[in-house]
Amino acid sequence: MKRFLSAIMSLAFVAALASGASATDKMAKSSTMMHSKMKMSCPKGKKYVKGYTKKDGKKVKGYCR
Repeated sequence: MKRFLSAIMSLAFVAALASGASATDKMAKSSTMMHSKMKMSCPKGKKYVKGYTKKDGKKVKGYCR
């Protein structure tokens, strides 16, 4: 009987860990999506240049010019 209860408790523990990890993943994805949609602000007199990909495939992040 102890072995049976121990197995059930182990399964419950693993299930709790799995559900916690998926919630953490969802939060990380949502914060990344929110961050990518934020508008960049530049100091007065400067203009924001969006990120782009060069001909050689190198990616350039957005910057103020």
